[in-house]
Amino acid sequence: MSARTVLITGALGDIGRAMANSLAGAGMNLALNDVLDVSLGQKAVQSFKEKGVKANYYPCDITDYKAVEKMVESIVNDFGHLDICICNAAVVLAGRLVEITQEQWDKHMDVNLSGTFYVAQHSAKSMIKTNIQGQLIFISSWVQDVPHITTVPYAVTKSGVNLLMKGFAKELATHGIRANSVAPGIVNAGLSKQIMLENPKFEKELLRKIPLGRLQTPDHVADAVLFLCSREAEYMTGSVLQMDGGTSLFYDSEEA
Repeated sequence: MSARTVLITGALGDIGRAMANSLAGAGMNLALNDVLDVSLGQKAVQSFKEKGVKANYYPCDITDYKAVEKMVESIVNDFGHLDICICNAAVVLAGRLVEITQEQWDKHMDVNLSGTFYVAQHSAKSMIKTNIQGQLIFISSWVQDVPHITTVPYAVTKSGVNLLMKGFAKELATHGIRANSVAPGIVNAGLSKQIMLENPKFEKELLRKIPLGRLQTPDHVADAVLFLCSREAEYMTGSVLQMDGGTSLFYDSEEA
């Protein structure tokens, strides 16, 4: 995997950092994207450079089509090529459907679906132009087929991400470019982690919904991504790699 360049969106979050750590350990060069302050990005970049890989931070709002185009151009200029694009950036704003505001709905669609498309499209264009037989990796979710109360808008976007992935897989196969998704379960990160810290009872409720009886870690997600980047997965395209501890097998009509 060494010398390959990977773009990770949402790279400064818990899951994004875990992916970056894993891929840097495999010798990949890192193009890290997020909307957080440049100083935070540069701090992350320095930590990865100390591991012996090339790394740059690209602050960019992925909902800005032209900004994403310029970001991908900058990555190719800086690294020479882009081999793997991981569409990880996403938002989840909890609320029941009858309570969700237009702004909250639009935010889900803009970041999780449109932003993901912009990044994937420009990355694919770059790979075609530079004759790179690369890969697009999308991060979906166990809720992609489950209307879990309070996260339906998020689930709608993740279901859409999987269909988008399959479209890219079918269209790009003739260029030798593959596309796959990873569908994590309840990860001890982001909103779930925040809620558990504020309400320990919430963790008990979550564990009840996970057949394996333990929360997923960001490293579990990173392991799935590392597998898709490996030689062992080179014949996979158009696939959703479900890694959720069996959470998608559980559905409680009494959920709150």
